[in-house]
Amino acid sequence: MIRFLLLLPFLFYIFPLYALDIRVKLPEEKILSARNEVVIKGAGKKEIFYSPSGNLWRKDNGLIYQGRNWGNALEFIPKDKVFQWGKRKYRGLLRIYLRGGKVIPVNYLNVEDFLRGVIKGEISPSWPRETLKAQIVAARSYAVYSLAGKRLFDVTAGTGDMVYGGIYWEDARIDRAVKETEGEILLREGKVVPGYFSACAGGHTEWASWVWESAPKYFVGVSCPFCQDSPYYRWKLRISKSTLSRYLGVEGIKNLKVLSFTPSGRVNEIKVEGSRESKVYKGNTFRKMIGYSRLRSTLFTFKTGLFFITFSGKGWGHGVGLCQWGAKKMGEMGYSYKEILKFYYPFAKVSNYEKK
Repeated sequence: MIRFLLLLPFLFYIFPLYALDIRVKLPEEKILSARNEVVIKGAGKKEIFYSPSGNLWRKDNGLIYQGRNWGNALEFIPKDKVFQWGKRKYRGLLRIYLRGGKVIPVNYLNVEDFLRGVIKGEISPSWPRETLKAQIVAARSYAVYSLAGKRLFDVTAGTGDMVYGGIYWEDARIDRAVKETEGEILLREGKVVPGYFSACAGGHTEWASWVWESAPKYFVGVSCPFCQDSPYYRWKLRISKSTLSRYLGVEGIKNLKVLSFTPSGRVNEIKVEGSRESKVYKGNTFRKMIGYSRLRSTLFTFKTGLFFITFSGKGWGHGVGLCQWGAKKMGEMGYSYKEILKFYYPFAKVSNYEKK
């Protein structure tokens, strides 16, 4: 049934969400352990271990664990569905692949359990409950939208998709909000909406297709008057031209020139003028090369001095979808989570999976 769902995402809403697992690519570690009985599979073998703990070794001919060679794929199945990978504990099971000499650890677990280990890495559990619930529905929608049967994993545990800390980040307040919104996602015309979100929109969210060419065209931006209390609403970055040259690979930077803007006022294309050549970058590429934590968004202006360039900007992140700090303010003002979601995703509706 799950495979059928992945091929036909528009039918998701007729099945219970709790039947779905998500595959999360974890950071590479070495130490793998569990406190109870574990079944380990690989290289045509299946063995039972009790409280196994030890290093995972990579060799040309396979993965070595507990003194055995498990080939190019190891499956670690704890009886109590809890294991430790590195310093963190996770729910579900772990599959480790060896591909091109690289170790790819993938955590298989229920979508609802995944959300329990995600939200604390995105927003504080102390924020209003309606804000927590809005973030959870958005994250659940993003997770379900990301399910892809042909890849080894669906999402990565990091800022590229969703920050995921496993059991360490679980919190009773988040667990309650997950339970209260169980199975709820964003739909448009019966299809799952990717619940994009970012820290602070800086006054206006972005059209998704201006950030990712493959994003749905219906995903429009909205004016966001709620995030002005965010510590990231305004920011400055002063950077030397020599440092900027190193980041961008353009020798002797003299000046910058914005060639075009997105509908929300963010930089779409920017020209970097050097002593020997000039290069044109997409705004998001420009930001990535400088560093996401340095240049916090593409909603910026700049001033060029003799040796330095000073950027003055608003917001943090790509700006698409739910603005976390805006949602916080809306929660404090008494908006319900469905009202928050309707504001940031005016083209979508919150819908429940029907339970069989």
